[in-house]
Amino acid sequence: MFNLNKGEKNMSMVGVKQRLEEEYDILLNRFHTYYYKVNKKQKWFNPKMGFDQLGLNAENKLTNDGSQLYSTYFSLLMLQDIKPDLKERA
Repeated sequence: MFNLNKGEKNMSMVGVKQRLEEEYDILLNRFHTYYYKVNKKQKWFNPKMGFDQLGLNAENKLTNDGSQLYSTYFSLLMLQDIKPDLKERA
């Protein structure tokens, strides 16, 4: 096992679930923001669509906002792998 320093507490499973949901909501907002910066359109994350929904292609150079959009999308997918019921919240 591992030792906790003074003042540290273990996170309960309820706390972990809540933190994952909070992080998911934060990432959804970031996705919306970066999508607008890259594509000049408003669009929300759709978990049923693939990477094509990002509007990024190999012909255009990837900007900082584009890479942020890509990493946000990937993070959303990773959270969905950890907690599949998050797909319903998107």
